[in-house]
Formats: sequence, C-alpha cells, structure tokens
Amino acid sequence: MFIEVIELPSYKGTLNVTAHELYIALLEQSIAEIKQITGKELTIDELEKGYKYKAKKQVGKEIKDATVHFKKTEPDRRIHVTYSLERYFYEMNYILTPLSEDSTEFSYSQTMNNEKMNFIQKMMFENKMKRWMKALEKVILNKRRTGNVG
Repeated sequence: MFIEVIELPSYKGTLNVTAHELYIALLEQSIAEIKQITGKELTIDELEKGYKYKAKKQVGKEIKDATVHFKKTEPDRRIHVTYSLERYFYEMNYILTPLSEDSTEFSYSQTMNNEKMNFIQKMMFENKMKRWMKALEKVILNKRRTGNVG
C-alpha cells in the first residue's frame, strides 16, 4: 500500500522576543493543552524529555482516537510533535532561530499523509498562524513587562 506524504503550507515569521521566551511559551501552551485533554499536569522539564498521550482528532466528520507524541526537544531551538491515528499521521516542527538579542525567527512546518489542502485552506492556515504568532508575541511581551518570564 502506497502512502503519499504531503508537505502542507509552512509559516515563517519574526517575533520581537527571545528564542527562550518563545520556546517556553510554546511549551506552556502544550502543557495547558495536555492538561485539558488528559487531566495530567506536566512540568516543562517533563515535557522537554518527551511525552506521549491519547487524544481525539477529527478526520472529516469522524472523531478518531489518536496518539500524540511530543518528542524530546532541543531547548530554545526545536519542538517536534507527531499525531498518529489509524491510517493517518501528522508531523509538526517548530524551529526557533535567534536573530538578535530580542528577535527570533519562528518556522512552523507540517506534513501529513493522505490529505491535501486547497488554495483557500492554505490561505486560512497562513492567516491563522500569523494571528497566533502575534497573539503569542503579545502574551510574551506582557509577561516580560510584568516580570513574569519563564
């Protein structure tokens, strides 16, 4: 059986935060998501070492059981997550590249098998990523101003 792996749209942008601030914010979001799904409270240290959990994922109109594998991270540099379910898998890569003391390039790419995106879906994806990154940057800068940095 041949499985076609498809590179979905990627996103690259610059945020006015440090790579460490962005890395911690991404991990904190993941920890909150894991807690919401599993009820388990993880620490950043635990998540950095890698973590697997069960979740539900919508595929078309169906809800399927999935395994989410948060791979061992490269602190302040890379986060890699996979979703596996039946005949589908998704891989997500978050790459952080420091540009200066307070500027980081953020790259996100996703691959999946057996799915394609049309032009409108790609545009929606890119707009969603831009909004998410701007919102995350704002949260990080607010934390910095209040002295509540991870």
